[in-house]
Amino acid sequence: MPVDTGSLRRDLHEIARIVGVQGHRVEPETLRRLVERAVRRGEVAPDNPALDFVPDLIIGAAYGRLATEDAEADIAYLVGCMDAFILPVLLRR
Repeated sequence: MPVDTGSLRRDLHEIARIVGVQGHRVEPETLRRLVERAVRRGEVAPDNPALDFVPDLIIGAAYGRLATEDAEADIAYLVGCMDAFILPVLLRR
């Protein structure tokens, strides 16, 4: 499931849609490639210490909701996570 919209924010929102609406599982390697493209485009600093944790943050958000609230991570929840903590951490300079 390749995702490449040309923007990190749109890519992450597309991942949220794929997981939250379609219920697909996203492989960590897919998320790594997505962020590597954002680094190449200059959106994310190559020395950002959060780069290694992106798959854990995204997958953890989806499973965390199930564990703590016994609720599926829907698209609104996942987009909220992307906008509230994943994007700010990745886009900081």
